[in-house]
Amino acid sequence: MTPLSPRQREIVILVGRDDMSWKAVARELGVHLSTVRNHVEAVRTRYRTTREPRTAMVEIYWREVMGVSAQVPADHAEKADY
Repeated sequence: MTPLSPRQREIVILVGRDDMSWKAVARELGVHLSTVRNHVEAVRTRYRTTREPRTAMVEIYWREVMGVSAQVPADHAEKADY
C-alpha cells in the first residue's frame, strides 16, 4: 500500500490524535472544509474501511503514525460537522 500523502497524514494526525473536527482542521490548515472531507474519504478508500469517518481516522492514526494495532471502542463519539 502506498504511504499517505503529507497532507493526508497531517489530517489523520489532527483528527486521530488531536480529536479536531473537520471544520477545525480546515481552519488550522487554511483549506476549505470540502478539501478536508475529500482527503478523509481518500484515506478511508485507500484503507478500504467501512467504519464511520472519525473512528476510521483514529484507527489509521494509531496504525500508520504510531505503529500500533488498535481497536477503537464502538461507542467512540463522533462530531457531527463532517
